[in-house]
Amino acid sequence: MSDRNKRPNVLVLISDDTDPEYLGPYGGPYPTPNFDWLAREGMRFSKHEVVAPICTPSRYAYLTGRLPSRGRNPAAEQPEDDDEFPLVGFNAEIRPGDESAATLFRRNGYATGYVGKFHCGRHADELGMRHIEPDTPEAEANRIRQDNYRIAIDELHRNGWDYAGSLAWGNIDWEPWVRLDTHNLEWKTEGALRFLRDERDTDKPFFLTVATNVIHGPKHGENIVREDPCITPGGLLDEVPETGHPSRQSILDRLHNAGIEPTHRAVGTVWLDDCLGILRRELERQGELDNTLIVYQSDHSVFGKSSCHVSGSRTGFLVRWPEHIPAGSVCSHTVQNIDFLPTLVELLDLNTEPGNAFDGRSYAAALCGQSYQAPAYWYNEVGVARSVQTKEFKYIAFRYQRNQIEAMKADAEGRILNQIEQWTPWMPEFYHRYYWEPDQLYRIDHDEWEQINLASFPRYAKVLDEMKSLLRNHLKRIGQPFPEEPHPFQLSEEFRKRANQRTATAIDGLEYFHSGGW
Repeated sequence: MSDRNKRPNVLVLISDDTDPEYLGPYGGPYPTPNFDWLAREGMRFSKHEVVAPICTPSRYAYLTGRLPSRGRNPAAEQPEDDDEFPLVGFNAEIRPGDESAATLFRRNGYATGYVGKFHCGRHADELGMRHIEPDTPEAEANRIRQDNYRIAIDELHRNGWDYAGSLAWGNIDWEPWVRLDTHNLEWKTEGALRFLRDERDTDKPFFLTVATNVIHGPKHGENIVREDPCITPGGLLDEVPETGHPSRQSILDRLHNAGIEPTHRAVGTVWLDDCLGILRRELERQGELDNTLIVYQSDHSVFGKSSCHVSGSRTGFLVRWPEHIPAGSVCSHTVQNIDFLPTLVELLDLNTEPGNAFDGRSYAAALCGQSYQAPAYWYNEVGVARSVQTKEFKYIAFRYQRNQIEAMKADAEGRILNQIEQWTPWMPEFYHRYYWEPDQLYRIDHDEWEQINLASFPRYAKVLDEMKSLLRNHLKRIGQPFPEEPHPFQLSEEFRKRANQRTATAIDGLEYFHSGGW
């Protein structure tokens, strides 16, 4: 039974590519009884945002409370010139010796565990992980995966985690050996149960993160029952994990009974809910449920992913902690994932290392239903875009690095790079008609989903100048360069022509995206 005098446990469930509208507490159409329970007995945040809506930098912010632009690998994706501004993408890394949630909670007497997708550690090549080529024999491919998995486990230990299990170092759809690219949420749940039952010091409270690859690709739907449940990023299992997960067929049955097509997002959402339910029941069995702070969050939403737009940064966020967090409550304050770790420090009275400065700020008062003074503005960064927002307005600045300008000018096909340095379209290009504008101003108190760019409206010229000044001063405070004005090429007719062509391509891509069962 739980010792109620013990400090509270913390269980954090992080999903991937999950819009809040998938979940029942946010009006979603899919059956999610465990998420409904979490919201009913805890707090739902209606305006939770991630500071950098793409997998790696978002996870870095969650786990460190620091801006992803501070976590760049010195050997990867660096600008050639010292005065060039940083690209914020898949280069935010937690490295051995860095302060993170693992080192913080461990130092405060917690048993720490990490399960599932990490995706903010050192590059696989730097760690000596091997790639699997398309013609690799199955037995050799399995050995490579097992070796890579052991390297990943060792690296998590070096980063401060007492326990690491059922790990995926990144996305699972990147290997050319396609048969291995399948989700296995039962295996990740098994890793969490192993920590809760066998691998932790039961005299200590625990901090456990369970990060799924669901609902990221590869796609699943009706095919979920045909996928091999013994395939994992750690190699082929000898037997199917025993976790108490409802069968995969039952996911399809529940959706069919509700009259819902079993698309990728529908199957993923129900599967995720099942995982939460199993962890909930295990904590209840151990008598630890009410002494555990349970948190659900996502690394970003889908349609604005990889941009500063709210359609990528707004995520679901649910928290339950009986006797501390008002049951059935809703927080309408804007908070960000970079604030998460500072909030836990205040909420749980944790000691931090001298000199360790968070970029985020605590919202513990709001979480406990007390008076809370929100900041005057919020900041986002991703790729080559930066933004600031107040309660009324949002300003997005899109600037290219000099080497990117030269690459586009020299491109024989007349292509342009998007905000995360990709030549091919990404989803925010589908949904935001002003995506390619270097300066974007939105009246978010009337235009929440940022569809009308007011930057060229004379009546908003003063507001635009004020928001530009706000961003400039913020960047100066955090010590990062960023161009105040766009490069002339970004304002040229040639660039606009290419942007129009790209938009047409993006529309075709959008149709393909939806036809694929998402």
